[in-house]
Amino acid sequence: MNNGYFGDVKDLFKFDLIETLAKAMGIDQFTFVTMLTGPLEKETEGQLLKYEGQTGWHNKGLVKFLDDCVKGSNRDVVRIKDYFDSRGINTCIYGDTEGCFDVKSRSKYFNDINADIIDKAIIFIDPDIGFQIKKSKEKHVLFSEVLNVFRVMSDDSLLIVFQHLNLPWDTPEYTIQRVLENTPEDLRRSSLWLRNHQVIYFFFFKDSRIEAQLRTSLNAYQSEYPALVLSEQTITGQISDQVKKGM
Repeated sequence: MNNGYFGDVKDLFKFDLIETLAKAMGIDQFTFVTMLTGPLEKETEGQLLKYEGQTGWHNKGLVKFLDDCVKGSNRDVVRIKDYFDSRGINTCIYGDTEGCFDVKSRSKYFNDINADIIDKAIIFIDPDIGFQIKKSKEKHVLFSEVLNVFRVMSDDSLLIVFQHLNLPWDTPEYTIQRVLENTPEDLRRSSLWLRNHQVIYFFFFKDSRIEAQLRTSLNAYQSEYPALVLSEQTITGQISDQVKKGM
């Protein structure tokens, strides 16, 4: 997560999806693992702000909230707590007092996540780019870090991880295959994903009831935004030559 992007169209999708799932699945705890990074390198970044027609556009309350934050020069991730709290969703912004995410202390960052805030919760891990495949930087999350959170969270929690689509260099299909083929088996066997033309969200769960609720909720969400692509398939078998080259 980067505050310079707070309130853009990707955030509209992200926060609308979280609100939709929380209401549909009866989960009133949202834990946001921000992995907050430093200032943007270019002033032109973070300017995807035309909400109309984007995923989440039907949520007029969220659109207004994000638009007010951007226009009021208040692009700060902690503001989203105000929005969710007003919707009856208790929100924990993890790492908001720690400054920027530091690769040197990343183990402590994830190990310090208290079990209390990932108990019957929607847990969203938000690296700037997504999963680490080759070399880990501050913009990546490690598969081992996601697995550790997954193991500690309660059975009635849902874990979501952000993945940026590196278009036009990597196709969505290639990115999904690459991630799933490198995902530990404990995660991969209980996973779904949802994407639009910009981002992919990977969902991980433990309990069959959470799985059933999630599938129903995502199918309904896709019906509302038909351009979304949803799949429950995991990739098995041999890793393709294309994926090997990207590892």
